[in-house]
Amino acid sequence: MKTITKIFLSLFTAMIAFGFTNAQTVATIAEFLAASESESVYYELTGTMSNITNTTYGNFDLTDGTGTVYVYGLTKTQQTENDKSFASIGLVEGDIITIRGTRASYKGDPQVGGPAYFVSKVEASVLSTPVAIDATEVQNTGFTANWEAVENAASYELNVWSKGEVEVGVVNPGFENGLDDWYAEAAYSLSTEKAHTGTQSLSFNATNTQDLRQTVNYVTPGKTITISYWYYLNESTTGNGTRLWCSWEGSADTSLQLEEYAKTKGAWTQATATTTVPEGATALKLEIRAYKNSNGYIDDIAVVQDGMGIKDTPVAGAPFVVTEGTSKEVTGLNSGTTYYYNVIAKADGYKDSDLSNTITVKTTGTDALFNNTLESIRFDGQTIYNPAKENLMVYNLTGALVASGNGNIDMGNEAAGIYIVRAQNATLKIVKQ
Repeated sequence: MKTITKIFLSLFTAMIAFGFTNAQTVATIAEFLAASESESVYYELTGTMSNITNTTYGNFDLTDGTGTVYVYGLTKTQQTENDKSFASIGLVEGDIITIRGTRASYKGDPQVGGPAYFVSKVEASVLSTPVAIDATEVQNTGFTANWEAVENAASYELNVWSKGEVEVGVVNPGFENGLDDWYAEAAYSLSTEKAHTGTQSLSFNATNTQDLRQTVNYVTPGKTITISYWYYLNESTTGNGTRLWCSWEGSADTSLQLEEYAKTKGAWTQATATTTVPEGATALKLEIRAYKNSNGYIDDIAVVQDGMGIKDTPVAGAPFVVTEGTSKEVTGLNSGTTYYYNVIAKADGYKDSDLSNTITVKTTGTDALFNNTLESIRFDGQTIYNPAKENLMVYNLTGALVASGNGNIDMGNEAAGIYIVRAQNATLKIVKQ
């Protein structure tokens, strides 16, 4: 008997030393946050994963109906140190899981430590897909969106949007907003020493091939597209300089991967390439490469398409969260404009439903554009889009010229009313609300 007791005590001591004790408490996250820190007491928590910040060690937020806590590492089985097994569990944001871990903290902020280990995944039911139905109370500046109720749904997310034509273009083309919207490898850095326009450019000093990238959306297959950028190569450059090395999302076409290097030294020089957007392309993967032993500056990158792309633009406040009923009054819209809506059902303990069908609804009132004898011209209530670069003149009803030009014309500062747009011998009438 003494021998058995000694063996048991030895095993128990080893388990404590290794951190494997059965001390655990099923708790809500609020109860866990209120608990005292302990390296030996394990809490069993169930919640929804979000904000996965590290896929190697398994760092994420866990949320239930009582609160949210940060999980500092999750392993597949109980371990004394993180064994980087998180990826093998196969979890994604939105999964509802049960874990066990200790009450820990970092710089005073509570977190789940231990490291925590995985217990199970709750296979939550998926809410049924809502059915969106026709809008009612359609008026000049709004309508009521409607849909059928979904069993067990606690709320609905209503998406409402319009479709508008947009010029294809580069965001932050001259780096005046730093590196916002750009991916730049290590050789690139912001500079105020030399700029083609504005106050900033992007300098580069490449010891090997270095990429500068941005995805440009809303390209239209069959349209002509031109990419250009300005570069300045220092006299000390001994490499091949820079060149475009672009491709397309949705298409394997590589017509903008240029063979010719841009390597003029000592002066700002523009490099350009023009091609046709291939079938299937949904976006341009814009890329400029700087090559080994090349140094200088890049500025004023442009992408211009012959025509327009189409962009979905959410209305102000969308998506809307509806917690009562199966309808939503949507206001503040433009008259005579086509809008679209669909809906998602949501509830704690359930996976979100799929998107419903999409309903099309047009507000009452006069179209923003009518009597259009120039098919390429479009007016969205704010801007006259002029993709063909026609010479336009805009008159009010007193005959006064209020705007002109061969590009897009911003009517935002003009008073509401009727305007006549003339181009060569053609005219069209627009109504600004």
